[in-house]
Amino acid sequence: MQQQPRAVLGRGLDSLLPAQGNRVVQAKLETVRLGRYQPRLAIDPLRLEELADSIRQHGILQPLIVTEEHDGSSSWYELVAGERRWRAAKAAGLDTVPVIVRTVDNVTRLQMGLVENLQREDLGAVERAKAYASLLADFGMTQDAVARSVGKSRSSIANTVRLLELCTVAREALEQGRISEGHARALLVLRDVDQQTQLLRKILLTGMTVREAEQAAKTDGRTADPLANLERVSLEGRLRRRFGTKVQVAGGRKAGRLIIHYYSEEELGAIIDMMLTDDGVSRETSGGTQRAD
Repeated sequence: MQQQPRAVLGRGLDSLLPAQGNRVVQAKLETVRLGRYQPRLAIDPLRLEELADSIRQHGILQPLIVTEEHDGSSSWYELVAGERRWRAAKAAGLDTVPVIVRTVDNVTRLQMGLVENLQREDLGAVERAKAYASLLADFGMTQDAVARSVGKSRSSIANTVRLLELCTVAREALEQGRISEGHARALLVLRDVDQQTQLLRKILLTGMTVREAEQAAKTDGRTADPLANLERVSLEGRLRRRFGTKVQVAGGRKAGRLIIHYYSEEELGAIIDMMLTDDGVSRETSGGTQRAD
């Protein structure tokens, strides 16, 4: 029996680096630049100052991970992992920092930034969602591949990426910590931006628990959806099994929207292939099976 690969996240950054050839050097801080694929969007100023104080007293105990870059006329180091230490070193006034110089591709750079921050649980939900979405869209990875690379389940990746579907004000509230990830998932039950915004206001004003927000979202969704809820859920389930991805039916019997979600160019291509086959897409009815022409 073939041995299953171990989750990358559980093994740490070492699993993303070759076992041989680590080179630790003292680099001038001014030559280390922020990486192109850093997943972090915000850093708590108080925690950063605490780290800077520690670095002033004890120095940097764990080297930064960098790559060496050239443009023909100059060279520099690009940060792969260790953004908090890099920023704290600048705040502490250091001239040099210890770095491990590695050669890694762009996908591995982003993976390493994710792994480092996820292990410390420092990344916010929206930061994780954007990083996963970048792996899916920018590097053409599948959800399964992303899940394996960071030691998460495929459903966890899909649910996290879905947070990017929140309306702008709800996404900002999640980034600012004014609502929890559970509240955000409750808001995603509602397809209409106005409904999301109204429920968000209720959550912020009344201090709703996640369970209360989930119940309110279900109630609001039924009120705004003329199509019988059970019938809609059944239809969405059949379409989800057909296309292998999240499908939403919004509206009533006479008019509405059919929303098919995809998370990579590969998934989009597969969906289009299924929709454009000569056989068409079968549509089930209570009286039998019809063919959609």
